[in-house]
Amino acid sequence: MKINIFMGNYQQPKNKLTYNFLALLDYINDYKFMEWLTGYSLADNPIKDISTVLGGKSGNPDGQIKLKLKEGSIVSVYIEVKTYRRLVDVDQLFRHLERLNKNDILLVITPRLSDKKLINELNNERIIFKSWNEISVELKKRNDLISKQFVHYGEESGEFDGLGEISTEEISEYVKVIEKYNTMKSDVIQLKEKYDHKMELIFNNLCYNYNFKEQQLFRKLEPEFHNEYGRMGVELNWNDPGKRYGQWWAISYYYDTEDHGIAFIKEIPEICFFFDINGKDLHKLQKDKSFRELLNKLVCEGFESNLDCQLTTNSDRLLLFRKPISEFRYLNINEIILFIEQVFEILKTNNALEHPYFKEFV
Repeated sequence: MKINIFMGNYQQPKNKLTYNFLALLDYINDYKFMEWLTGYSLADNPIKDISTVLGGKSGNPDGQIKLKLKEGSIVSVYIEVKTYRRLVDVDQLFRHLERLNKNDILLVITPRLSDKKLINELNNERIIFKSWNEISVELKKRNDLISKQFVHYGEESGEFDGLGEISTEEISEYVKVIEKYNTMKSDVIQLKEKYDHKMELIFNNLCYNYNFKEQQLFRKLEPEFHNEYGRMGVELNWNDPGKRYGQWWAISYYYDTEDHGIAFIKEIPEICFFFDINGKDLHKLQKDKSFRELLNKLVCEGFESNLDCQLTTNSDRLLLFRKPISEFRYLNINEIILFIEQVFEILKTNNALEHPYFKEFV
């Protein structure tokens, strides 16, 4: 081996992760995995050389892998690795491209599957993308111990978690076993704990890294992360006692129906935007003809109304818009933001923000 997997002395997390990954590739040297990773058609035992932490130019990739193609020529794959601590830097990627020869590529690996959209927007066929989650899923298909150990290291160290992202495969796996949770089997409990941890990362990131006050629709709101009453997410409130309906909102992972009393659509957890009210003030809206007409329009657009307590006897729940987790391709902060924007686009289209219930917030 050109890289000794047991001899890495890097302390900086990104360099350590890069070194361990390159050492893994060097060890397994599997053409099938490398074809999946790079898109090349490769010879057997394709890896001919590996270099780590390149320098000397304006763009310094984290590593270089020389591969033998099936037809015999040698190409280079340059690696740029990101952990959840650093975002993709487009200018940096273009500086890296200056190193590439005709058939070389730049492989960008990050914890965020959503970065694929950014790479696609660059519209440069010499830059390819893989997320650490995609790589771990592919490595899990292998039976060798060292691949399993690398996946374990990435998951336990948190390097694969990033800002929180749940893949299509993870959503599907979770949906299949969620009904078994009551059996208290250790593997099911472990899966749920891992899933809930990622969901907490997603909503913590939304709460503390998404500037709600910069959005015109959220000028008065004070976001806080909460995990209680069967929902985990961002509570959107403000401290003005003049609110005539005692309203507050929440964008949440809705996972337990006991407190809310609202049954799941598909008997699985949901991403839900709750529009709540002080139940003592519900009668004010029940008598408001214009609000009823507005709710009828919103219901036609996918909202659900509890104005007359038809969904639940919990009179604090007024209105909601939700989507079962199985209907998401993957879950991360960007998908949640798109969900929020969808909700407010419907509200704006129907002039809902002119009614005091909404207007007092925005």
